[in-house]
Amino acid sequence: MIAACHSDGNVDLVMPNVDDSFSNITVGLGPDISDKDWRILAVAADDYDAFVLCTDGISGDLLPERAREFATEVHKHYRHMPRKERRHDICGWLEAWPVPGHTDDKTIACLYRNGESNERQL
Repeated sequence: MIAACHSDGNVDLVMPNVDDSFSNITVGLGPDISDKDWRILAVAADDYDAFVLCTDGISGDLLPERAREFATEVHKHYRHMPRKERRHDICGWLEAWPVPGHTDDKTIACLYRNGESNERQL
């Protein structure tokens, strides 16, 4: 899942969780990748405040109608949290994942836009 978060709270799902896309959407980062393995989306820097990316080990367990809410919560909750505290908190909830027996990898990243105008909006 790739969610693009606006500073006003709206979220665009750039790559939503799609039922018919079970495998081979992602390619691991390693020596055998090439340019054809990448898709690029260019957006204006002022259009988004953050991007939340997660593997299907997380997004596959979310109800589709809750994906935007999940991205919003991650974006807002961790925006100003100190790095060490953020890492500890995220590792804790990933280790205590509420889906019993689910062993798929769980990777999440949130990329924030920096800037004075952005900080004033929050």
